[in-house]
Amino acid sequence: MPSDAEPRASSPFDRRQFLVAGGVTATLATILVACSSDNTEIPVSGSIAQPATLTQPPVNNAVYLRTSSSVVHNAINSYATLLNLKVLSDTDAALVEFVRLQHVQHAEALQAATRVAGGEPYDNANANVAETIVAPALGFIKHGGNEPADVLRYVNAFESYIAATLQQFVPVVSGASPRELMMRISSSDNRHSAVVTSRMEGFTILPPLAIQTNDTTTSTTTTTTTTTAAPSGSDVIPPVAPLPAAQIPSSFASLAAIEVVLGGRDLTWETPGPNSYIYEEQAPTTTG
Repeated sequence: MPSDAEPRASSPFDRRQFLVAGGVTATLATILVACSSDNTEIPVSGSIAQPATLTQPPVNNAVYLRTSSSVVHNAINSYATLLNLKVLSDTDAALVEFVRLQHVQHAEALQAATRVAGGEPYDNANANVAETIVAPALGFIKHGGNEPADVLRYVNAFESYIAATLQQFVPVVSGASPRELMMRISSSDNRHSAVVTSRMEGFTILPPLAIQTNDTTTSTTTTTTTTTAAPSGSDVIPPVAPLPAAQIPSSFASLAAIEVVLGGRDLTWETPGPNSYIYEEQAPTTTG
């Protein structure tokens, strides 16, 4: 019977090696070395596919312009849908149609600027915005009975949405001409929003959000809304009271997410991110 000093012929290591090497960690290391073809190889069962290389499409002036024109087309299409409901007064319908036709001109200007920037003009709606913002909003308006107030709230909020979208692109666009175009359209849409606000019952006029005073402190105006949670075990969501309508006489608005209540539902619209950009290789879609 072999002793501890005599290694067994059938094993590449013995109990003394385990004890000298010191503990479980060294034992596992010895087993791996003994089972591999060399000291650097760790056996793997099966094959491992190499991950595909992800390529980020270039984001340039043309992409920002194409994305801007796509969001403007969202307004053109959705405003036409709301006008076809025939629920607005003649005065309000004429105002919304005027704003819609203004957007037709804005879209043409953005498409021309895209061509100058070396890109392919984009003349359709943004599919992601149509799916995540426009379609749910129109659905809630319909669910709420196609109320004229909801239509005006939608137009007011979407004008702010376009303005905020273009404003966020201004600092990253190179070249004075496309920046100036985006600033002019953004300013126009903020004015549209203010005028539509004046058609909403009980609107108020607020000063700009931050006013510089003599002691260099700032004064801000904020609006707080409270929502009621649905009863436990119920799928019914209690309606939310519309946010107070306020007209802010300023060329530029906040870049924060747009909040609006439509059909009793509180909605938050985030401005487009990279997943909503209209990159050069994307073909136009036929969404609303």
